[in-house]
Amino acid sequence: PTERVVAIMELLASQPTRGFTLAEISRELGISRATGHAIMSTLAGRHWVVRAATGAYTWGPGIASLSQPAGELRYHGVLQ
Repeated sequence: PTERVVAIMELLASQPTRGFTLAEISRELGISRATGHAIMSTLAGRHWVVRAATGAYTWGPGIASLSQPAGELRYHGVLQ
């Protein structure tokens, strides 16, 4: 299941100015609509994706928060 989540996020990132419908995502990645819907619902609930009135999904504001370390979790040379 994790591979499919990553594949969806990479698909959305491949054309950031374009939205993808659930049908397009499912077809492009070869996953069922039910699986796609479950994944997109979870991603939307976390604001990693947003769904436009047209039904097309794009990256959401939640994904940007992942690139910014928070508070004491900032890099302190632990990964050297």
